[in-house]
Amino acid sequence: KLSAMHPFRAYNLLRAASRYTQDELLRCLRALHGLDVSGKTAGTLDLNSLEGALLDLCGRAREGGAPRA
Repeated sequence: KLSAMHPFRAYNLLRAASRYTQDELLRCLRALHGLDVSGKTAGTLDLNSLEGALLDLCGRAREGGAPRA
């Protein structure tokens, strides 16, 4: 919740999120949600899938997101 965060932290979070398009954010959230559901269903989390998703997200952040049209 942004209102509960320190203002500087909220600013940095919003600034970082602005590097992604809405479609990219939704794709990432859906991927993480799928990992969460499959981990809960199977009773164990596939660490390789989680690692791949996190590396993809971190790599996208380092690249500065997709160029804006």
